[in-house]
Parts: sequence; structure tokens; C-alpha cells
Amino acid sequence: MQKLCHREVAGRRTALIESAADFKPSLRKSYEVSVEEAVIYGTGGTLDGGQVELLLDLAIPDTGTDGPRPLFVHIHGGSFQTGNRASQFNVAERGWVAASIDYRLAGDEPLPGLRVKPFFDAVGGESSSARDRSVVASMEDTLTALDYLLSRADELNIDAVHPISFRKPVQAARSPIRARTQL
Repeated sequence: MQKLCHREVAGRRTALIESAADFKPSLRKSYEVSVEEAVIYGTGGTLDGGQVELLLDLAIPDTGTDGPRPLFVHIHGGSFQTGNRASQFNVAERGWVAASIDYRLAGDEPLPGLRVKPFFDAVGGESSSARDRSVVASMEDTLTALDYLLSRADELNIDAVHPISFRKPVQAARSPIRARTQL
């Protein structure tokens, strides 16, 4: 719920819209959490024409009727060759809706799609190494995860208006992800 407030700033009366129910995560473990494991959030193509199911784990805090909650997305490390999603239960206990995603690894022989074509072409397209294709595929898979999570924003009580927090050890793939959060 939003309300209109009037404030005086530098001698001028200014109208501001404020959210009446801005949710503030806790610094301590304060909430009970429910978990959805191995949720299929999409599919991703492979070089041989196949598809890989993209999975995420979702930890949802029970914050009662408090306003929309921030979204935290964990993207595992592993140099695009190893690794998998890991529970973010501890983040959810503080009030964040927390998702941990898997993405196509080099061993999946990923084939990124049109959404990330400029990046795919920049690394050499289909002739690039499986690891380079995985770097680009991880960007596409992360964007797909965001689309999925934001499509459930009302159901999960996610604050879809404010920026989303990410954690990923590999810096190379972050820029396009940050750009998506500003849309």
C-alpha cells in the first residue's frame, strides 16, 4: 500500500509517494522458512539439439502480512565447469525470499539462445569452447530464473520494484545480470 506524503524540502512543499509497508529484512534469524527444492524454472539448449532442465531451490520466509520481501538470488561458482545450487535457508531466515539456481555447465555442452546472441557471437559462437559457451549460457539461465521468479512475485510476496541482490563468485557474468535488475 502506498500513501502520499508532503514534505518541505529547501523551503518547498514536495509530494512524495511512500510505501506504507516497506519490509526490512532482519540481521538475525527471525523467520520460519519453507523450502521448494528442484523447481524447474526453464530449459536450456545443448549443442546436440537437446534440452537441459534448469533447476532452483527456493527458501521462502514466513513474514506474515509484512510488505513485499526482497529477492536474493544465489548463483554458484565452479568456473562454469562444476558446482550446483546450495540452500540459502540462512538468508530466508532473515526475511529474504532466497533462490539458488543451477545453470548449464561446460559438461552439458550448452548452446545459448537468441536472448544472449551478441555475447555468444563475441566468444566465437558454436565453435567456442564448452566453457565459454557455459559462461554465456549462465547469463541466459540467470535471466530465465529472474523471469520465472518475478512471474511469481505476487504469489511469493517479492518486491519486484527494487533491485535484486545476487551472489556469484565469478565476476565476468555479472554485468548483464545487473542490467536486467534495473529494467
